[in-house]
Amino acid sequence: MSVVSSTSTFPSSQSEKLEFARDCTQGLRPENFTPQMRKFFAYALVEGQDPFLEYVMQILDLKKIENFRVSGISDTDRDKLTIAELAVGTYSVMVYDQPLTGSDPAMTYDLVNTIRAVCRVQQSSAVMALNHLSEEAFDLFDRIILLGEGHLLYQGPRQDAVTYFAQLGYMKPPHVESWEFLQDIAAENGMQYQLPRSNIQGLEELVECYYSSDHYLDVIRVIGKSKEFITYWVESEPGIGLSLKESTTFNSNNAENQEMEVVVTKLLNKSRYISGIESSGNIQVGDVVTGISINEEPMQYLATGPIFDHKQRLTKVFSALRHAQGHIRLQFERSDNKGNEDEPRWEQFQRPYVQPWSKSTKTLIQRQLRILKQLHVLSTLRVIQACILGIFAGTLFYKLGGQYNLQHMNSVRALGFVNTMSILLINMPQLPLYMLQRPTFYKHRDRRFFRTSSYVVAHCVTNLPQAFIEALLYSVCVYFLAGLAMGNNGLVFLDYLFQMFLVAYFGSSIFFFLSAVASIPEIANALAGLIVSIFLLFSGFVIYPSNIPQYWRWLMQINPIRWANISFCDQQFSYGYKESCIKYLNQLTFCKANPEMASGKAYLIYAELVTSVSGKPYVPYMILIGWTLLALLMALMFLNNIEFSQISQSVPQINERKFSKNYLHDVEVYSSSLHGYIEDSIESGRYKSLEPPKLASSSKIVLSEGENGSVESWREEFRVEVESEHLTIPVTPITLTFLDLSFARSGKVTKEEGIDFENVSGYAKPGTMLALVGGANGSAATLLKCLSGRIPPGGSFTGDIRVNSTKPSADFSRSVGYAEQLDAHQPYLTIRESLQFSASLRLTNGISKTRRHIHVELVLDQLGLQYYANHLVGSLRDGTGKTYEVAKKLTIAVELAANPSILFLEEPISGLDSSGTSAILSIL
Repeated sequence: MSVVSSTSTFPSSQSEKLEFARDCTQGLRPENFTPQMRKFFAYALVEGQDPFLEYVMQILDLKKIENFRVSGISDTDRDKLTIAELAVGTYSVMVYDQPLTGSDPAMTYDLVNTIRAVCRVQQSSAVMALNHLSEEAFDLFDRIILLGEGHLLYQGPRQDAVTYFAQLGYMKPPHVESWEFLQDIAAENGMQYQLPRSNIQGLEELVECYYSSDHYLDVIRVIGKSKEFITYWVESEPGIGLSLKESTTFNSNNAENQEMEVVVTKLLNKSRYISGIESSGNIQVGDVVTGISINEEPMQYLATGPIFDHKQRLTKVFSALRHAQGHIRLQFERSDNKGNEDEPRWEQFQRPYVQPWSKSTKTLIQRQLRILKQLHVLSTLRVIQACILGIFAGTLFYKLGGQYNLQHMNSVRALGFVNTMSILLINMPQLPLYMLQRPTFYKHRDRRFFRTSSYVVAHCVTNLPQAFIEALLYSVCVYFLAGLAMGNNGLVFLDYLFQMFLVAYFGSSIFFFLSAVASIPEIANALAGLIVSIFLLFSGFVIYPSNIPQYWRWLMQINPIRWANISFCDQQFSYGYKESCIKYLNQLTFCKANPEMASGKAYLIYAELVTSVSGKPYVPYMILIGWTLLALLMALMFLNNIEFSQISQSVPQINERKFSKNYLHDVEVYSSSLHGYIEDSIESGRYKSLEPPKLASSSKIVLSEGENGSVESWREEFRVEVESEHLTIPVTPITLTFLDLSFARSGKVTKEEGIDFENVSGYAKPGTMLALVGGANGSAATLLKCLSGRIPPGGSFTGDIRVNSTKPSADFSRSVGYAEQLDAHQPYLTIRESLQFSASLRLTNGISKTRRHIHVELVLDQLGLQYYANHLVGSLRDGTGKTYEVAKKLTIAVELAANPSILFLEEPISGLDSSGTSAILSIL
């Protein structure tokens, strides 16, 4: 179901935001604001803060964590942050997909009430998809859209929804809330509300009824207009003068068919802001009345229907309106003839992006620098890593530079390879960070926060200082410990430092590119390993270039690591080994081929480090820069054109598996073992007496799982005539009692104690369900954890808990199951395998393998998971709708597979729609 609040204009700049703050205290009537709103608006204005931002943070309970990192907050607080981010923006339309899932009704009411006030003041629109609402929150909406199996059942004023279905034969009982009543109808559970003589049988009839209603005709009339119109609603507005006159919005050549309309002719209230919080717009002279409701009657639309009925209906309604008393609700329309007045404001919203490229890029750079500051621990560790690797390399190759010895010269050449690979791999920890930021980038990109190029440039700029610092520290540690060349007035060291910086920056760019092209971290790591391996193999160090096959030499030619090694060796051997080969003919064998050449030059030829561009030292640098730019351009292209879904990317779907095994022996063992449980049977529910199954034949029986993996197909293949409850493993009944339970939590920052609950007493008997309802700040969830023995840290717990009148023993946790709100499971197992794993580890050894399998299949069947039994658990990750319902059922099923005596469930129906809630509660 969707709910809609529809209005027209909105502030578009910071100055208009401040005007909005003033409007909050001046424009709307004082009675429309709660004392809490006045308090925070006034305080924020005095402190020079954004008043609405402060109020939104307060009602969403974000003030206490306003200085926390986003990575350190809970999932609930993360949802609140998403809502606040949207609420404080200057959007013309705000769309909320199930905001505050699992929150208490009071917080949901505060959220809806605040967004409603925003719509009224900013003249914006809000659309929400919600699963559960209290009656008070439901009454805050202007219009609703009711969907059933994807079909439109109703769209119109919220006040008319219940009345509309009452006219169709669905009567809402007084004890049922409107929201629940409508959702039951949409979920085809409305038979309980049908009157005996009602002819409506299903969704098809409801859809047909809506398409023939005045509500639908009015919607089509509004969206079919050729000109821009503003539609809004008001309630109980005094001081409005109305008049019946000929329409000015239709051009008809036939005077007899000229339409009439009810128009606002004067406003007795001279205030600029006539409309209150109950109204979605401000009334102006000339506005046309298109709908009217008197004393809570259904809305009568004045602009629908044939023209020959229109005048008669309009005259009748206008006469009733003149003599009306009591509550009046009106629908108005106004032609949008502002023309050039709003052109400057709308011009910026006709552009793809609000800010110019330079400004958005500067903002992104500031954000990335702030992220680096927040991640200073990681940055510090990378710097320490560079120092440690530099010290290791420097001490390992200590004072080997400049010595005319073949082994030492080979070591210097090896040092160049070690340097480039080490400084390249230092950047690998950036890969998971880039992938963690990618979903946020997708969200901002799709909402046109900034251009993709701004995002890439911001990463390029912020990576520069980190790469330079790492290269500097590593180079200083290696260069002087290894005794490398210091010729050409120290320029050799500067060249080496610049080369290390380019390699480090190239490594950062290549991992940024991998984060853009890989759908999941596993693929990114695999690609990183592949690229590093190619760099290593074709660097010219592991295998001499002359030994590489001709068809692979192109990889060596384009390998940036090889060119970095060539540059390093060229500098070191050209300036560090200048003496002639004549002096070392007996020590250096490669000097015999070039006796007149300098030793370093001769070694370069010997080591196959001389290329056709050896006389151009800038070429390796240009190749490194070119590869860096190519990686960034490829990242820009992929980020700009491709988006990887964040739902279940780590795991693929697998096909239904078919298998068959001979379980005759296990079935016979199982049937004989049941005799021992007959005396321990209990009269009702899961504790019914267990009788041995009756085998249809003594011949060999083959057990096979059906195509859908259903329990029925198992029994059919078993050929065992047995009822489902006879296959159930008996449960040890436990009575849980608790007396004077209290829990006081100490704050992390203020160190002040807060009482979650105090002096709570009660009991839970076998065969019953006990609901923990109400409380604030998660007190019910805390009580549930304490009852299950999972006492939260950071607080003091007192009270007495008894299990069958005795203190809980050490094995109490094995007798209970705890289904968290959405628990973590092994993503690479199927749903059936997850249950089998839980049953295998948590059921007693006396239960046979066949019996465990049957128990798991029964649990799958009871929870309606047979269809999804062979889906990998990871495919349910971050799911919504039906997938989310399956994930909730899986959490419960894993605990039921252990056959617990007591099952604790933490918000088992949060985030589910009416049908999902009904299914879960019915199962429980």
